[in-house]
Amino acid sequence: MTEGWYECKQLGLDLQGEGPEEFGDRWATRIGAWTAEGILSWLWREDQFSPWAQDLARRYIDRNVAVTEATRLLSEAAESGS
Repeated sequence: MTEGWYECKQLGLDLQGEGPEEFGDRWATRIGAWTAEGILSWLWREDQFSPWAQDLARRYIDRNVAVTEATRLLSEAAESGS
């Protein structure tokens, strides 16, 4: 992420006054959220409503990450009786 910060700085992109550490933290959080969204969307499309998938969805909701996708998975699981 630090290399990404230097690359953005070199390209003249607005870094919003962030240093490498803040930039890295922000982007690591974003990438983690995108990954969570993708995982939950895939589980939902594949009808994967097993207990571990539902537990994962609840954990994401508790952490306020990918809440829409997690809620959709839990709703579908409840409707299917899983």
